[in-house]
Amino acid sequence: MRVRQCSRIVWLNLTIDGSALANGITIDGNDAGRVIEVAEGVTNVLIRETITGGTAPGILNFGNLRLFDCTIAANQSAGDGMAFTVPMPFLR
Repeated sequence: MRVRQCSRIVWLNLTIDGSALANGITIDGNDAGRVIEVAEGVTNVLIRETITGGTAPGILNFGNLRLFDCTIAANQSAGDGMAFTVPMPFLR
């Protein structure tokens, strides 16, 4: 899946499971911004996913994000180059 514009904000509890596919699922930000933003109060589970092509941190997590057998790679950020951001009040 290629993201055509900036960040995709996930407002619903969601599980994306790519384990049945030989290469899993790739979500490519297409250098158009953050790939995924998880909203506060939301639980997302990603299984066998690759998050790539973000021009901000690949993932911004305000909710509860669980990653299993995932790759977060080739994302860029002008500030610190992070692939994954968790705002300070949400660190547990």
